[in-house]
Amino acid sequence: SGGTTLISGTAPAGVTTVEVYRAAAGTGDTSGPNSYGEGWIYLGAATVSSGTWSMTAAGLSAGQTVTALGFDVNGNTSEFSANFTVTAAATALISGTLYEDVDGDADVVESGTARLAGVTVYLYTDALGDGQIAAEAAPLQTTVTDSLGRFTFSAPTGRYFVAVDSKTIRPTAGLNGAVGGDVWAEQTWSAINGMTSNTTALAAAGALYGGKSAASDNAGGALSVAEHVIRVNATGGSVTGVDSGFSFNVVTNLKRTGAGGDTDDDLANGRSIQGSLHQFVLNANAANGANVMRFVPIVATNATGGASNNWWQLSLQQQLPDV
Repeated sequence: SGGTTLISGTAPAGVTTVEVYRAAAGTGDTSGPNSYGEGWIYLGAATVSSGTWSMTAAGLSAGQTVTALGFDVNGNTSEFSANFTVTAAATALISGTLYEDVDGDADVVESGTARLAGVTVYLYTDALGDGQIAAEAAPLQTTVTDSLGRFTFSAPTGRYFVAVDSKTIRPTAGLNGAVGGDVWAEQTWSAINGMTSNTTALAAAGALYGGKSAASDNAGGALSVAEHVIRVNATGGSVTGVDSGFSFNVVTNLKRTGAGGDTDDDLANGRSIQGSLHQFVLNANAANGANVMRFVPIVATNATGGASNNWWQLSLQQQLPDV
């Protein structure tokens, strides 16, 4: 009640648009083989594609009825469809925990692992229902992890994606006078179904350095540019363990800042490029305590001595910040 209701159906050949109405109480023409409705309050319209259509409407409650009209390209209309009763959708809870993998070794159960509070997490509807990131333009829901790093969403049963906004992660050791915009954690670990690209995912929980690509995270808008994503199949009910691990001490790419280098991915803040050596130094300077870098490149090697003797080589474009 008071939320949104998914309304969908089929349409015969020639119908291009469907208008949906709340049906007047007690109406229905029973003179024919079907009980046809009578529109009372306009709820919205949907475009017919391959004989099917769907839309969402606000303000409907379980037990109320809806009916629809079909239109062709010339504006000719059908009679109202049969009345259909709104039913309450089954609800699923989707929950997980975010960990600070302090030493960056993709182990979030060992001693020293911390929990990340105050991190923004987004829930997206799986637009195509196939577990592949496609046209998910904006989050369905947003929440923030509690003091123990936990988050929970409540949504109708279905298929979803959960995305973590890494720009909102802060080191549990605290900041030594720096601001949150100076630091940027990188992903090291994911539960099962952590996305390794827009179309593939982990078959089991394990290391997932860098998230789904070597790019910097841009969570909160279109899901395609978010980096730390887990697909969730909640068609059968609630799902737990949608967990991820992050570290401020890993370097996952060879990107460089400065003239002739790579583009700074957050010009509005002190941070620069997620997963870069430059960003590790910024993290180390901003956080309390000592830091030890772990180099886990997720990009191709860029130097070779021949005969399959290949390695990663990072040439500085400018002087790194003082440590």
